[in-house]
Amino acid sequence: QTSAFLDTPIKFYSSGMKLRLGFAVAVHLETQVLFLDEVMATGDMAFQQKCHQKLSQEVAAGKTVLMVSHDLNALRQLCSSALYLKEGRLIGLGPASEVIGDYSAASASSVIEDLRHIPRVRGDGQIIFSKIRVSGRAGQMPSSGERLLVELELDNPLLHASPRIDVRIDSVFGQRLIWLSTSLLGDTPKGVQKLQFDIPHNPLNAGAYFVTLFLQHQGKTTDHLSHAFRFDVLHGQLFPAGQVIPEEQSHLAVPFEVHY
Repeated sequence: QTSAFLDTPIKFYSSGMKLRLGFAVAVHLETQVLFLDEVMATGDMAFQQKCHQKLSQEVAAGKTVLMVSHDLNALRQLCSSALYLKEGRLIGLGPASEVIGDYSAASASSVIEDLRHIPRVRGDGQIIFSKIRVSGRAGQMPSSGERLLVELELDNPLLHASPRIDVRIDSVFGQRLIWLSTSLLGDTPKGVQKLQFDIPHNPLNAGAYFVTLFLQHQGKTTDHLSHAFRFDVLHGQLFPAGQVIPEEQSHLAVPFEVHY
């Protein structure tokens, strides 16, 4: 069975198989510098863990790793220095933690995603989601244990409408982790145009997540956007000595105490 895969032309490989092959070849070459571009953007969790472990070993052995990625947690853990580029211009250069902090502050404070261009497969369109913004404390990127805000804007021409609005947060593997609904708190104001879901203590561990949005008016679905928006969560200060919950262990970051 293995020989069948070996004899299969690469053009028939899936994108995941090509990524695995390319990474395996790269890390086994005897080089002093390893250049990686979004290498852990695809693949299952087991593959991403192997990539992370292998890169950690290469860094510990003294190899120079130049890594291009939007995975801020991977950059924070693997890199000592970072470059922040925007439209080809150098914005920041220095210790990884400081540069990532500058990037997250600049990015989260301005990212308002327009949802009106997304093709709808469900909903009659009477009321639709128009914009979304996910942020943390002081408009920065969300961190575990800190405030998490999901801000929504609607195109709602129905002045009498008091729709039900749901927000679902999934892992990148499609696991439902959080479900929020205005139906749990009573009716929304008539003609609502803006609202904000506020979670005082973000229970999500560091990593990437997707938001699914659902609108219902008078029992009928008006809008449904599955995995409409992706956002990242950074490690927060949950424990006194600064330890973090490994991402491969749990999608949730729950502070706790042990009493002896």
